[in-house]
Amino acid sequence: MITSKCLLIDFYDSFTFNIASGFYQQNIQCDIVKWDQLDLESLDCSNFDFLVLGPGPGHPNDYLKTHKLIYLLMDKKIPIIGICLGHQILCEFLGGEVRKTEPIHGQSVELKLPKWPEIYELSSHLENGSLVVQRYNSLLAFNCPGLSDDGMFLCDDNLLGLQFHPESIGTPNSYLLFEWLVKWAYNKGLYE
Repeated sequence: MITSKCLLIDFYDSFTFNIASGFYQQNIQCDIVKWDQLDLESLDCSNFDFLVLGPGPGHPNDYLKTHKLIYLLMDKKIPIIGICLGHQILCEFLGGEVRKTEPIHGQSVELKLPKWPEIYELSSHLENGSLVVQRYNSLLAFNCPGLSDDGMFLCDDNLLGLQFHPESIGTPNSYLLFEWLVKWAYNKGLYE
């Protein structure tokens, strides 16, 4: 039984449909739209509950068109989740910078979760407040409001970013992460 919808922006990345599947397991239907086929003039924001900016190749500067979408949805208080490239796009949107770093492709790493109220729900289900995740990135965000010290999490107003892949087989708590993302989106959408 599908209870809600999200708009998932596809940056021509093979993980996009895995992300949609992760949300589908949480009873969320994802309408997938290619980033360069997005028509803001005809976009009906009442057709979805939150937006997901997915992963993809390149630098966030290659996708500046998405900033107009972010402005539009922030104005309507619609929650936005960024994954990998989507996280970097949100960081640049907020005035941060994205720079090259040592490439990490298909590597599982253990992250210590920030002690933020938004993350308490997730960390309360994990031993020692840490999480094993799969990373695929050669860029990293810096100097951004709401960015965790390690650059892996972003939380600012109605924006949430993850610099890792919650849908990957190398992220053992994938189901828990998608459940948390949906709860975060609903809490933001209901109480803003």
